[in-house]
Amino acid sequence: MGEEFYLTEVEKEYAVYASECNRAVRKAMATLTNLKEAMDQGYTDERTPFDSIDWRIKSFESVVEKCHRKGYELNIDIIKDKVHDIGGIRIITPFRDDIEIVEKLIRNCPEITIKKRKDYVSTPKDNGYSSLHLDAEVSVLIPEVGYVSIPLEIQIRDKAM
Repeated sequence: MGEEFYLTEVEKEYAVYASECNRAVRKAMATLTNLKEAMDQGYTDERTPFDSIDWRIKSFESVVEKCHRKGYELNIDIIKDKVHDIGGIRIITPFRDDIEIVEKLIRNCPEITIKKRKDYVSTPKDNGYSSLHLDAEVSVLIPEVGYVSIPLEIQIRDKAM
């Protein structure tokens, strides 16, 4: 059996967890899309701070690469504990000042809980990367378990970035 079987088992467990992450991202996306559409339709006096919203679920291969790069053991418990960006949402704003507005709007969404803020806008990375990252959680219903908080990462940056 060896390593080949082990990876297959981890991959199967990852597929189940990725499905849970997918539901968390879709729940957050529904909230953010509704917020964007309300602002686009002029329900407030403010112009919309959203240009676009996109999402992704990290592939198993990408998770394996990240675990190897970070020195993590490759098992589902470690993946759940250490890899918090399996579900990702990217929000593009028209202008840099809109990033803070979008962050404030997200913090007011009861479906999304912000756990950590990483500000690469005020302090860009050495390679010039500039974005605001919010480590967040969304509760999803897992059959026979109940509601579980699933981590996801929200990146907010302006069009120029």
